[in-house]
Amino acid sequence: MTVEIGFPFPLAGGLHARPASRLQEEVVRFRAAVTFLNRASGASASARSVLALVATRTGHGEPWCSTSRARTRPLRRRPSGAS
Repeated sequence: MTVEIGFPFPLAGGLHARPASRLQEEVVRFRAAVTFLNRASGASASARSVLALVATRTGHGEPWCSTSRARTRPLRRRPSGAS
């Protein structure tokens, strides 16, 4: 299943390190390939990479979309100390 969402980018400072890091933290919890696309410039990035997200240079109000594919259930975490 593929899901796509998009709208004008809402943050006044654009997609800088802090919001990119927050997005990446959420994405890595799931077994999904999530792609971020800046529709204004055509730059795309895996949402699993903070540096790649920042490199899209997405500014306030620019159109963007995010596409996710695959299973969306959370990853199972191992108990601490388990190998």
